[in-house]
Amino acid sequence: MERKDRPGTARLAIRLALYLLIGVPMFGFIWWNLNEIMSLSFVPVRMLLTGLVAAAFLLLLRSLSRSISRWEVERQQHAHDDRR
Repeated sequence: MERKDRPGTARLAIRLALYLLIGVPMFGFIWWNLNEIMSLSFVPVRMLLTGLVAAAFLLLLRSLSRSISRWEVERQQHAHDDRR
């Protein structure tokens, strides 16, 4: 397998943009529903939906952190190989 000259910065930027496009509306939905719950005017079905969206949001954050970690390892390996 051929090694790239530098880590996939463009690939990471595209992933971050996708995470933002998906994650921001999810966070907004969760935030809005938490406010509804705190004001004691909520619908039980919406609470269930909020739980599902929150679980998906946590998985999204986990995936984001793994992507950043992989990119950081690639970047460090690339920097280490350049020193040789």
